[in-house]
Amino acid sequence: MKSFLMFFDRSYGYSRAVLAAILGIVLIIWPGTAVRTIIIVIGAVLMLLGAVSLIFSKKPEEGQNRSLLSLNGIASLVFGLILVIFPTFFAGIIMFLFGAILLIVGVGEVANLISVRRETKAPVSLFLGPVITTACGIVIFFNPFSTIEWLFIFFGISLLVYALTEFLSTKKIRKIYKDFTASKEKESDLIEDVKYEEVE
Repeated sequence: MKSFLMFFDRSYGYSRAVLAAILGIVLIIWPGTAVRTIIIVIGAVLMLLGAVSLIFSKKPEEGQNRSLLSLNGIASLVFGLILVIFPTFFAGIIMFLFGAILLIVGVGEVANLISVRRETKAPVSLFLGPVITTACGIVIFFNPFSTIEWLFIFFGISLLVYALTEFLSTKKIRKIYKDFTASKEKESDLIEDVKYEEVE
């Protein structure tokens, strides 16, 4: 069960949702902001998410999953740092950058939810958000936008959708895990040691 909980930690999941929501709102309100500035902000957010991942990877209860969470954190930190250092380069491929971010996030969430359903009964409705996020990433790759401002607005809306679904998924899955843990503890309490004698 812990194989997917690192992606739905009560604090980590909510932190991702809040950061995505803030960035989404900024993009919607100020879509005309310089592309270079937006890329630097995105890089900074990715670095912050990476730092959060690394912090949670050090929690002792993560056990064997710490290495995977550390890898996720390092990847986010490195990619974010590259965006901050080379924003001009990515300005020329901004739509591919946005599309790639949404695809990675969406596909990652779908994979995590599949892991959840292998362990317990999670509602299929939880897949709706990640599927929409993935679809938004695909749409951005085809660039149907007349101006860069509309691209920013669409990306901002996509981030808000992700933030909402991430918040709901984290809340729902934490509840599922809590119920799952409670049932296991109850089963454990019902098991008692029985004295026996060996018969030769």
